[in-house]
Amino acid sequence: MKKLNIRNISMMGVLIALDIVATRFLGFSALTIRISFGSVFIILAGLWFGPVEGALVGGIADTLGCLIAGTGFYPPLMISPIVLGILIGLGRPWFLKKPGIARLGILIGGSYMITTLFIASWALSMLYGSPYLALVASRIPQYLVNATVCTVLSYGIYKSAVTRVATGSFQAS
Repeated sequence: MKKLNIRNISMMGVLIALDIVATRFLGFSALTIRISFGSVFIILAGLWFGPVEGALVGGIADTLGCLIAGTGFYPPLMISPIVLGILIGLGRPWFLKKPGIARLGILIGGSYMITTLFIASWALSMLYGSPYLALVASRIPQYLVNATVCTVLSYGIYKSAVTRVATGSFQAS
């Protein structure tokens, strides 16, 4: 966990807000399927700050997003974005050894498989009473689309000047 200072807390707040907008208002959702790029901001929180901060951004964004969008709050579904932030944060040292889109794709793909396919499908099967394995199978296209889109967007943002500003690693003139 990086030191929590005003800049990091502020950046986490910005990431939470961006996640809510991208997930709740710019994505597509139909019962058990959601296509969005809101997870990009949970991924960036994990990459920039670590697993604890990634988990906080994921959990807070999901909770506030449900309340703001009026979709209702189902706590087991909140496990998925929290675990996503943790997994990305834990994979951060491996990614930083040789940052590249392939490594980030492996990190996001593996994390998404655990969170989107397994954890979220489990929570949805409890919520709707649907068979778990059928739900996992029906969510594979969502997993592939979201993992690919989030990898490309996350890598693009990570390699931009935004990372230097967010993490405070820029040189002031």
